[in-house]
Amino acid sequence: MDKKKTIPEAGLDSRLAYERLMKAEPSEVVTYDELSRLVKRNVQGDGRHVIQTARRMAQREDQIVFECVRNVGLRRMLDGEIAQLGRPAIRSIRRKVRRTARKIACLSDFDALTNDEKLRHNTDLSVLGVLGHCTEPRRVKKLAHKLLDSSHALPTAAALDVLK
Repeated sequence: MDKKKTIPEAGLDSRLAYERLMKAEPSEVVTYDELSRLVKRNVQGDGRHVIQTARRMAQREDQIVFECVRNVGLRRMLDGEIAQLGRPAIRSIRRKVRRTARKIACLSDFDALTNDEKLRHNTDLSVLGVLGHCTEPRRVKKLAHKLLDSSHALPTAAALDVLK
């Protein structure tokens, strides 16, 4: 019986790809062709998991982030680019939260739900409400203002106090 490998037990192909990625300079693109030749399989096809694992290893072990350059390869991101990843993610999360909350609110007969379904519905709607509240642009600006003179992020509890 085959046992699936976890990332810490990554296969040889992933380790080879990881070692090549670690040699990349900031902003350098490591091409899919080079990685495919290195591991002797198409990393854009059946070997996609090889580069996914290598990227995760680079991020987890070395705090190095690579972005995909469509049909070209993986580019090592600069610190300034990494720092800017949050804002688009927050906007995307906010849109998803709002769309999902509107869908969840479309029940035709709440009383027909079982108690477990009612609990799940109300819990999920409440969590989505909190996420929507925290991702409002004016609240994000308020938090940014609080951090103007800080060189580090606020602890979660302190950030939640600011977002009230």
